[in-house]
Amino acid sequence: KMFVVEGTLHTGQPLPTFAVEAKAFDKLEWLPTNWGASAQVTVGTKHREHVTAAIKEKSNPTERTVYSHTGWIDKTGKFYYLSNRGSICTAGLNQEIETELQGSLANYDLPPPNESYNQKLSDILQNFSNLIDDGTALLLVGAAFRATLSYFTKSTVSVFVQGTTGTYKSATAGCIQAFFGKNFNGTHLPENWSSTGNALEKKAFLFKDAAFTIDDFVARGTPSEVSRLHRDAERVLRAQGNQSGRDRLTSTTALRGAYIPRGMILATGEDVPNGHSLQARCVILSVRKGATDINILTVLQKLAEEEVLAQLMSNFLSWVARKADAKQVHDLMKLAHLDCMIKLPTSGHTRMRDNLASLMSGVWLLLQFGKELCDFSESEITRLKSATLNAANKVAELQITADKEASDADRFIELLRSSLAMGAAHLATKKGFCPSSPSAWGWKITGTRGNEIPYGQGTKIGWIDGNEILLDMTATLSVLKPLSTRLGNHLGSSERAINKALFEAGLLAKCDEGRYKTKPSVEGRRVPVICLPVSCVMDKEETELEPVDEDIPQKYESPF
Repeated sequence: KMFVVEGTLHTGQPLPTFAVEAKAFDKLEWLPTNWGASAQVTVGTKHREHVTAAIKEKSNPTERTVYSHTGWIDKTGKFYYLSNRGSICTAGLNQEIETELQGSLANYDLPPPNESYNQKLSDILQNFSNLIDDGTALLLVGAAFRATLSYFTKSTVSVFVQGTTGTYKSATAGCIQAFFGKNFNGTHLPENWSSTGNALEKKAFLFKDAAFTIDDFVARGTPSEVSRLHRDAERVLRAQGNQSGRDRLTSTTALRGAYIPRGMILATGEDVPNGHSLQARCVILSVRKGATDINILTVLQKLAEEEVLAQLMSNFLSWVARKADAKQVHDLMKLAHLDCMIKLPTSGHTRMRDNLASLMSGVWLLLQFGKELCDFSESEITRLKSATLNAANKVAELQITADKEASDADRFIELLRSSLAMGAAHLATKKGFCPSSPSAWGWKITGTRGNEIPYGQGTKIGWIDGNEILLDMTATLSVLKPLSTRLGNHLGSSERAINKALFEAGLLAKCDEGRYKTKPSVEGRRVPVICLPVSCVMDKEETELEPVDEDIPQKYESPF
């Protein structure tokens, strides 16, 4: 609650009007801050409470409800969507419901519904369909309209548009954001990744039932700056995916609620935040150079400036309000989501289908609006649904590959290969000698011709046994974890989690029943190891070695 305070000096001079938080009113600290030295309390510090009590006693205040966020509110069974100009409902724009949006939130500014603009929906969707050569801009449109329905069914996906400089990713995001206000464009978006995690978290909470664009994720700078950027992205995007936030305590140790994202985050960047689990909570749209049609982008930017895109959103929200008043939105969303889920591939991460279906359902409901109010034909609806589905299938293929590359199992194998290639670790035979193809397994040959001496580089992390690699996981992770940290993407998973990931990826050559490990005899002792096939670390031609009789030392073999 806020108190609005006004006053005059004893001379009759009026003082500025201002607002103060109700909990801070009795302290009177607001008096010198807002009215300066000319307004003084002369009754003494021990009697300040009498001053605030007198002000309250002599005032005749009126109570107003002013909303500081966007999105849907339910007032006695009627639904209203808040923006900077007021609220959109079935009857149009209601300015009796007051909003006071601050900062970039004030640009969420929707005009009154005007059905004469509905006929432009077909051209707008066609332009977005052709904007990027693989049709993925339709999924961005779906994200914008699905975001407005988060009140009815929470959104648990973020969209990340990744591309190098010159791919027009920010300009494209600006066109999507312009559905919520004509002042948004590629250079004027709601937020940037350079802001603090706390600011991003609070804004994601206030940008309710709307798309919230966070622009320009670039992992550059000092190691600590890069780490902070990835940490903030992890915090905000995971909060969106899990619909949870970070609780805090006040100075009195009272629990203060978390700021949970209440719309949908649309992020852009040259890089993608680290983490297999985090990336699985996003739909990643990769944009190549030359994939964006500049002429179509210019047309869409003009429509955004002329408030056509925001007008379409206003009309759509008035239609949704009518459906919400009739308690039909949940059923419409459920049917659209299920229809999309059925059409998508079943492979990949379990979240992927749900994420893509969420974006597609936004297009499905927009087409339902077009069918009811814009005279869309069934053939036109079928064509646009087909284009959206094709785009989603292409994204699914890339997402499956990205998920695999970001998994703990694949990262472990890549780090293992690198550590052997760079001499940070080595593998020995089961007798502790140098294996065949020593350079492939982290060994280096020194000495003159005819007097070569092999030695293992770095830490010994395991053994070679024919076509199998036996890894001591404690030694292996002591090498791989620091290496991953130096590469800027720390392998933070526990040994057990990595063992489980290798098992589920089908990368273990063998293991004991009920365990991920086996216990062979190496160098005269039994050791619990993870057993991998040689082929998963080295190419086949590199690993086709002649059998070695370990009882007869090779020319280069010597104990270490």
